[in-house]
Amino acid sequence: MTDLDQLADCPLHRRTPFGVTGVSNTQLSIARHCGGITYQNEAYVYNPITDELVRADVLKWLAKKRKQEKKANTPKTMTDTLFDLPDSPSPRLRWMREHQIEVIDSGLDHKPGDECEITGNRLYRFWAFQGGKQTKTEIAEAGGDTEDQAIVNLARKLNLKLWNEA
Repeated sequence: MTDLDQLADCPLHRRTPFGVTGVSNTQLSIARHCGGITYQNEAYVYNPITDELVRADVLKWLAKKRKQEKKANTPKTMTDTLFDLPDSPSPRLRWMREHQIEVIDSGLDHKPGDECEITGNRLYRFWAFQGGKQTKTEIAEAGGDTEDQAIVNLARKLNLKLWNEA
């Protein structure tokens, strides 16, 4: 089934065709190499699997329609529980709250062990802070290539027992 077979109930305008089939055998075959064309001020996208050009607004409408159909066909799940359950954070999260430790992801994309070209300091992706995220009340900070590594490095720096230590 192609995208163009599903357009019987499409409410979009019909001043230009919704699509063109068999594109590689027509004058529009240039669209195969460009990924699409503009025809009568409408953008068309080339689908190499079905060899069709489909108007861009039609593709957007189809995607929205498919999403709605998928949502309608998804079984409903219970969101409410029989009893109110208390918040039950993991041992690590409880330990972090107790010691006021927060972690941020710097988003740096580097290899472990890389150093800053200017300062020569080690680059870390994750940073753990005690006392809040980079606030004036910050007591200490430590970095790591993973979130756990940053937390462990900070705990060592502050001589804190970890959540999994007796």
